[in-house]
Amino acid sequence: MHFEPFQIDPVLSSFADFLPSFSEVLSLVLSQPKLPPLQESDFANLSVAFNKDKLEPNELQQKILNHLFTLQPPFSCLLVLATGLGKTYLSAFAVQKYFNEDETVLFVVNSVFIRDQAHERFQHLFQNVKMLNFKDQGSVYEGQQFVFCLYQSLQNFSQALISKISILIIDEVHHVLAPTYLSKVKQFKHLKIKIGLTATLTHQNDITGDKIKQLFENNVICNLPWTIAKKLQLFPKVHYFEFSALGFTINFNSEYEDLKKQIIEGNQIQKLNKNQNLSVQEMAQNFAVFNVYFQTKKTIIFLSSVREVQIFINEFESKCDLLQLMPAHYQIEKSILNTTINQFSSYTGQCALVTVGMATEGYDLQDIDCVLMGRQTDSERLFVQQMGRGLRKQGDKECYVLDMCYNLRSRWIRLEQEESRSNVLQYMQEFWEVRGIE
Repeated sequence: MHFEPFQIDPVLSSFADFLPSFSEVLSLVLSQPKLPPLQESDFANLSVAFNKDKLEPNELQQKILNHLFTLQPPFSCLLVLATGLGKTYLSAFAVQKYFNEDETVLFVVNSVFIRDQAHERFQHLFQNVKMLNFKDQGSVYEGQQFVFCLYQSLQNFSQALISKISILIIDEVHHVLAPTYLSKVKQFKHLKIKIGLTATLTHQNDITGDKIKQLFENNVICNLPWTIAKKLQLFPKVHYFEFSALGFTINFNSEYEDLKKQIIEGNQIQKLNKNQNLSVQEMAQNFAVFNVYFQTKKTIIFLSSVREVQIFINEFESKCDLLQLMPAHYQIEKSILNTTINQFSSYTGQCALVTVGMATEGYDLQDIDCVLMGRQTDSERLFVQQMGRGLRKQGDKECYVLDMCYNLRSRWIRLEQEESRSNVLQYMQEFWEVRGIE
């Protein structure tokens, strides 16, 4: 049995005065990752341009794959990759390396949209392999080699199918910490490979990510969250606007930036707190004026309720006819909803998807160039995912983020409860410049 220094040294250094028994040390060493994660410097100067016609990994994906391929099955691992950097195709390329024709691969996720999108992308890469998109209880497994499903559908799997799964891919893997989800995943006891995909290890119930890492043998192949991706210039240029009132005077030296300077100099982060809120009608009016100045192509608008979606659309359409607004929420009949999302994806004019509780995870369109945050969130994951809808790089695209709920301020206040002040100040300094709309 052979161990590397990166597995042994952390264990030995954790005991200052004496070592416990050999068996205890061995147990701790065995719990260490099989591979050290790739570092920020490993991703420098790598291209993220991806040609879907050629179906070959881009430079960033290839770097990760080369590292991953040093592992020999059986193994479990996590791939942490910021939104827009190609997690789904990355997992498909990984499966391509390890898959044998007599095996069954399961891709499981919590979102219908991601399930269907993954099914489509794997079909591009594995054109002669039988696949099943497990959509409901009427779906029948007939020996297909790839199965795509929601975690809720796992309860409909027969023991025969469960025993056949040898490669398991779990997307948006932070959801697996939910007890019902975790119990379903633990049914698969004969896995050759288990891969978890996520844009961030941070979760409300697992701030450090330790719980999720333990489920994957602590093997984090890459940890490339949005903070590092931004430093490496893997995102388009971002214009972040904070709206404080109904009106449209752009303030480049915004109140937020003034407060940020004071906080960095020693004032309390709580000074950012602001209780003033725009009404949905004011949000719609501001967005109408915004589109006179900045004619963005595709916008996703996140609101808090179905009622707000309708109010927003009615108010906007009474003020502006520059772009097409499309509602998307859980009360819309599924076939109509799918048609709307497909229409939004293919629409060539200016348009906006107005949504509640949808399109935060896995919704992947390169030409989304505007995100409107019209709902408050106390979740770091949701904040990053909402912003991430516009962060996929495409040519010289620039992304506009319209924060109408002071979500960025709330973010720093929330993070101060979870991390050290020095870390939060660093995040604030590394974030994009914030312009005020007054």
